[in-house]
Amino acid sequence: MFENIDWASFSTGAGFGLIVGLLIASICWLRGIVVARGLRKQKETEMTTLRGEIDRMQEHLHTQMRINAKGNEKLEAEVDDLRKQNENLRIENSSLRQKPGHKEIRQLEVYDRAVQKMNARAPGFAPAWQSALAEAETEQHNAEGGVAGFVRRIFRGGGSAADSGATIPTLEMSDDQEADSSKSDKDRAKEQSK
Repeated sequence: MFENIDWASFSTGAGFGLIVGLLIASICWLRGIVVARGLRKQKETEMTTLRGEIDRMQEHLHTQMRINAKGNEKLEAEVDDLRKQNENLRIENSSLRQKPGHKEIRQLEVYDRAVQKMNARAPGFAPAWQSALAEAETEQHNAEGGVAGFVRRIFRGGGSAADSGATIPTLEMSDDQEADSSKSDKDRAKEQSK
């Protein structure tokens, strides 16, 4: 079967086909190398661009974190200052509530209201009260003035009943006085005229 083949023409045709095939394969191979180099260069360019962008983003992130850290430090310092101010104000508020002057002022207001009510209810109370008040003011003025008053203020805090720790007496009315105070002014006037 292979005897009828012309080997010379076959070798020429096969050689020519082999050369053409090798030439096509080498062109494809060279083209693949060129395309691979282009893709590699493109990927390297993209990688360089991405690395630059990542570096820029990291720098931006670090800058932002530094700015946030400074802002947080300022806010923490401000919060600490506000906490200290709040604590100081709370302590000052509680100390002002504990001062003895507030209780005495309240008691003085209570007495003032009681005196106003007594002036309205008892007709003979006002002149007696005015004379007792004038005597007390004179005594207080004499106690505050001069060397004795100066010494008393130094050692006893001014010589008042509130500073010396003395208690202020409260006004109490007996049952008869309460009954009399509940009567109207007309009833009292009728009783006095009898």
